[in-house]
Amino acid sequence: RLYDSEKFERCVALYEQVYQRSPRTPQGEVAFYRLGKACFEVEDWYLASYYLSAFPSKFPYSPKVEETTFLAALCAVQNSPEASLDQHETEVALNELQNFVSRFPNSEMLDTCNTIMDKLRYKLETKEMMNVRLYSKTENYRAAVVSSEAFLDNYPRSKYREEAWAI
Repeated sequence: RLYDSEKFERCVALYEQVYQRSPRTPQGEVAFYRLGKACFEVEDWYLASYYLSAFPSKFPYSPKVEETTFLAALCAVQNSPEASLDQHETEVALNELQNFVSRFPNSEMLDTCNTIMDKLRYKLETKEMMNVRLYSKTENYRAAVVSSEAFLDNYPRSKYREEAWAI
């Protein structure tokens, strides 16, 4: 009843107890699924990612495997920081989305994944251009030229192409 009335914070502890008592039963499957979804709804991205990404290995024949894999990838996307920060989580998110696309090539969520992946790639591109600008600004011109050339090799169609070329 708590889950259905969207009181997700309160139902997390209860679903953990249900899953611990019956992990390999249909009730355990429902509890584990709802545990991941509840964490997702309260925007606890790391915990939701843990439960949702573990679901396919615990219940590989469940009809909810596609949904949980997609939601786990979305958790990774939510963990991706702004472009000025370290982009390791962005790369993790791209890998998660690519794994989803590879595993479920006929999914209805394919267009959504591609759109999200484009935004994440643009964030990586922006971060790399910020590095080029920083080298130039700090008058470390050799590093600026080398990073600019690497940028142009990695992103030949970038909207920052002319700016990188000028450095």
